[in-house]
Amino acid sequence: LKMLVLVDLTLSQDIVDRERDAVKEMSTLFTNNNLFVSFITHKRDVSGMVAPSEYVLDNYFTSVDAPEKNLFSSVSNGLDLLADENGQFSDVSERILMVLSDGQIFNDDSFSVDANYFKIKQELLAKSLRTESSHIMIYVDMDSSDDDNNEAGQFLETICSNTDGESYSEFDWVRIEDDIFNKMKINYTDYRFEFTNPDNKLYSGFGKTLQID
Repeated sequence: LKMLVLVDLTLSQDIVDRERDAVKEMSTLFTNNNLFVSFITHKRDVSGMVAPSEYVLDNYFTSVDAPEKNLFSSVSNGLDLLADENGQFSDVSERILMVLSDGQIFNDDSFSVDANYFKIKQELLAKSLRTESSHIMIYVDMDSSDDDNNEAGQFLETICSNTDGESYSEFDWVRIEDDIFNKMKINYTDYRFEFTNPDNKLYSGFGKTLQID
């Protein structure tokens, strides 16, 4: 199981902070070899994929002053990355695209900010209909308080449905994680380790990292 998260940096910093918190929470399930992020920044600028390392989490999640963005193009590119048989996702059978955005696709003059809007929209719809069953898309509206500005929401819900994915009005990782496992018919045992230190116990020497795979 691998997942690519599209993070919309054109939103306000408080929402971008919530996006960072969301990626942090997701990283508790995935290793850095299985979870990737890509950033939507400007109208014609979408970053490459990076693992959500501590450096990325601390330095990349910064709002940009760019209300225009190619949301549909970014989603289309994300589905392409999942389907690339020679790409980062070629070694797993289950692949997820998660989109964190506000659904805004028009500027203040009611013009589409997505280049080739109608063409991209048709291509994205067709692409979602022929997406393999092992690829699902999840859309999370990070600014559901402004529903009037979520022009793309209904269409992205359709894209999610076509890929057997889901859309959510808010980020709730416990719910989303359960839905992912149910849809992909993944049964897992929830092992929990509890480490308890006696009071007043002292340590010396070098720290050690316990890695459990």
